Amino acid sequence: MKYLFYVYEDNDMCLQHVFLYLKELNKKKIEARLILEGKAAGLLATLGGRPRAIGQQLFDARDKGWILGVCKACAVMGKAVEAAKKEFIPLLEDLDGHAPLARFLEEGYTIVKF
Repeated sequence: MKYLFYVYEDNDMCLQHVFLYLKELNKKKIEARLILEGKAAGLLATLGGRPRAIGQQLFDARDKGWILGVCKACAVMGKAVEAAKKEFIPLLEDLDGHAPLARFLEEGYTIVKF
């Protein structure tokens, strides 16, 4: 089983749970990854004003290869393109500037939206 979390919400409680689920599933050898979409794409530009744990969990997930990328169009809107590049988080733009869905379904992921 493979799960891909499309995270749209820019909400600290939602993000905390997403990171917990990523950690839980991967610890149990169930592949789980995430993509930052919608308002969540701006997360990278606002880390300074968020609880420290959010940033730590984000970078931990990045370092473990659990973040597949951020929607480029949404990162532009959230003023987070430079932050994504600085943090080595891929900008996904396969679908008219947005992160694709079909590609990941074809790769066997079950999509979960937050």
